[in-house]
Amino acid sequence: MSKIRFTALEKALNRAPVALENVNSKISDYYGINVFDLKKMKQYLSEDAYQSVVESIEGGEKIQRKIADQVASGMKS
Repeated sequence: MSKIRFTALEKALNRAPVALENVNSKISDYYGINVFDLKKMKQYLSEDAYQSVVESIEGGEKIQRKIADQVASGMKS
């Protein structure tokens, strides 16, 4: 059993480093690019659901259960 651990450690320590590309732009330029933002919500939600979510964001109110289900389905898509 201990031989397996030493073999795993040896492989992990001898692994080649991953090359990272140099990003010359600001982090804020690409931060949140894969987030379900308003633009993507408009694409994946019905008009009623989209308006309800926008009103909830602006008003700070909770969204209804059926709207939450649509948002979850849109996020999965």
